[in-house]
Amino acid sequence: MYLLCVVLTGYEASGQIEKGTRFWGGTIEGSGSFSSSKSEGTTLKVQSNNIVLKVQWGMFAKPDFMFGIGAQADLLPASSQSESNDGFAKNISSQYRYSLVPFVRWYKPLTERISLFVEPALAVGLVHFPHRYIGIAGESGSNNNGFNTSLTVVPGISYRLGERFALETDLNILRLGVDYSSGDSFREFRFASSVSNGITSYFGLRAAFYLN
Repeated sequence: MYLLCVVLTGYEASGQIEKGTRFWGGTIEGSGSFSSSKSEGTTLKVQSNNIVLKVQWGMFAKPDFMFGIGAQADLLPASSQSESNDGFAKNISSQYRYSLVPFVRWYKPLTERISLFVEPALAVGLVHFPHRYIGIAGESGSNNNGFNTSLTVVPGISYRLGERFALETDLNILRLGVDYSSGDSFREFRFASSVSNGITSYFGLRAAFYLN
């Protein structure tokens, strides 16, 4: 589930967005999970969170085409903790990504108010993997730093409520992406489409404002 507020400033728009309209936006996405289980005298607790912060700037080159660039931070802290009569152990394994994200967007009007769009985006940045272990024997930790790049193509729907306001949603169920990460002790390449077991992961709502 996420919340997005977008501000567009520029030329007067009448019926459709005019060439030269400027785009400013920001996004906050958040999700998390927690589980606790107990068996044979051992209690296991697992917790993970996912926070994504985005800022964007763009400009419409044509009424149906926009280009821009954004900055993004993906924060994914995670931990597991086990307790038993024999002792206590805690693992903290997190992932942090900081990226610049050039993007373009094409719109395809279906009606006067409804448009489909496709948004290819390329993220390039740094990735940080800190790990910490706390147990009976003491405490230890490690840090991996590396490079990450990903290419995604996401479709969506825009619904215009007036000249200066619209509601938009990304259709993440159709998301396609290529992701590559490398660092001191790891290298990973992935190609995948979005898969989720939660309806809130398929789409999210954002408000778009068109101001003079």
